[in-house]
Amino acid sequence: MNLGFLEATGLAPLPAFFTSLALGLLIGLERERNPASKAGLRTFALVALLGTLASLIGLLVAVRRPCSRRRPAPAWCSFSVRFEDCHD
Repeated sequence: MNLGFLEATGLAPLPAFFTSLALGLLIGLERERNPASKAGLRTFALVALLGTLASLIGLLVAVRRPCSRRRPAPAWCSFSVRFEDCHD
């Protein structure tokens, strides 16, 4: 998938949000059909979106840490720190 346009406009995480929203809506729709369930369509969609937001914030915080020997940053992350930039 070519994310050039999304990366250029700063909207690269958008597919992750759309995917989580779609999955949350599907799970919520299935749960709405069960009359005994407490959570439904809106609840699962909101929880899925908030989970995606929390994971993306976690990635950005982990990548911003200088000299971190973690995995490389995702391609859409503009705060990537290269391993060669670390001076021990």
